[in-house]
Amino acid sequence: MVELVATMAIRPLVSLLMNKASSSLLDQYKVMEGMEEQHRILKCKLPAILDVITNAEEQATAHREGAKAWLQELKTVAYKANEVFDEFKYEALRREAKKNGHYTKLGFDVLQIFPTNNHIVFRYKMGRKLCRILQAIEVLIVEMQVFGFKYQQQPPVSKQWRQTDYVIIDP
Repeated sequence: MVELVATMAIRPLVSLLMNKASSSLLDQYKVMEGMEEQHRILKCKLPAILDVITNAEEQATAHREGAKAWLQELKTVAYKANEVFDEFKYEALRREAKKNGHYTKLGFDVLQIFPTNNHIVFRYKMGRKLCRILQAIEVLIVEMQVFGFKYQQQPPVSKQWRQTDYVIIDP
């Protein structure tokens, strides 16, 4: 029973990741500039993974160890990807604050000399992180085909969902 509850928390996590990946704030402030192809690939592959989660959960409850391990790896990758998209969102909010003049009012304009606020360093660092996430997702997709998970179309995910709308249970 505990395993079932732990695996059931993956669907909302992947749905949240899909919402973060398609955030208009990321596009508006061009925080993913130079990573458009990786961003597009990620937005295409997440719905496919979401469509096989139900079948993977059914196989995991039938005590297929490979399906359990796949779901656990998916959860790990989804958490890492969520962290990466949180960093993108933070950068977008930072750029918005700077554009609106809030940075200067708070005295943060001096911080521009540090590499964390350098657009080139940010793009390089985040590009590497995003590529690692995509490689992990590629491995998961190959494994899901090896395990023979079946696609089961999921109902559309409401864009109104927020992270606070559900609780993610980590075993």
